Amino acid sequence: LRVGPANIWHSGGSVKSLAGGVLSDGGVLVVDNILSDAALRSLREFSELSTIWFKEYTNYLGAMMWTGFSSPLLAQIAQELRQAFPDLLCDLQLQFVWAFKITDGAREGIDTHADEASVNVNMWITPDDENLDVDSGGLVVYDASVVGTNLTFRDYNSPLHDGSASERLIEATGRRNVTVPHRQNRAVIFESSRLHHTQSLNFKTGIRSRRINLTFLFGHKGVYCPKRL
Repeated sequence: LRVGPANIWHSGGSVKSLAGGVLSDGGVLVVDNILSDAALRSLREFSELSTIWFKEYTNYLGAMMWTGFSSPLLAQIAQELRQAFPDLLCDLQLQFVWAFKITDGAREGIDTHADEASVNVNMWITPDDENLDVDSGGLVVYDASVVGTNLTFRDYNSPLHDGSASERLIEATGRRNVTVPHRQNRAVIFESSRLHHTQSLNFKTGIRSRRINLTFLFGHKGVYCPKRL
């Protein structure tokens, strides 16, 4: 890592986060130029050229660490993330690493959901010139959280519709959110229990133009730094 400018983005709401540290006031940490040039180049080559994209979704392909999306570089990045953000990640176990590659022409990506972890670190590695709309292509992170609810994983990973559990949570917080546009080599760090989804998409077509995001999930759900419930 080289960790460039880091800023907290807020929705304007008064939501608090159990994740602590710089996230305690409910913000989303946005870090630009997170990877060194060499690491970014290696990740792009690995992600674009490897035949590890086995999981098929409607608008994208998935690669998981247990089916090939694993390398010494990814392990090194995870360890250096802990060192760079000790107040958020400390010695939290790395639960999952995966990547999603959007298909050509798709205007939507991953639906609204929350994750079974403590802290999410999302990274984008596709070059900015491949994105036809600089204000889009990123991530929408809602103030709405599944903490303190009795919702199951299936409840908060089902498509939104009027009256759905996730929709009710989002409406209850006035739909407040932090919307972070896509930038190559940008990381977005937030509490995993917050509902979030891919922003609208408008990328060029072609194998090297597809939006690729990496996700590192740290910690068991409900366990935060320092190791506490």
